[in-house]
Amino acid sequence: MSVFVRCKSAACYDEGKRCAETLFFDYHRQHNLDIPLPQDDPKQRQPDITLAKSRLNWEPKVPLQEGLIKTIEYFKAFLGV
Repeated sequence: MSVFVRCKSAACYDEGKRCAETLFFDYHRQHNLDIPLPQDDPKQRQPDITLAKSRLNWEPKVPLQEGLIKTIEYFKAFLGV
């Protein structure tokens, strides 16, 4: 099953890129593959959502911890793990 999302905003691209990076790193971690990271690569992302708040009047609706739990549950069910 494939899913196509039509989106014209940079936020949509950023989320897709973040998801792809996460899947990439998880695959490599599961298979014990060494991944050289750039020297300036942050260990934990801390996005600044100030621009989205001010221009789009947007704020997250789901707390981080709850969102992580739901995301993990979704992927476990999706992957049958």
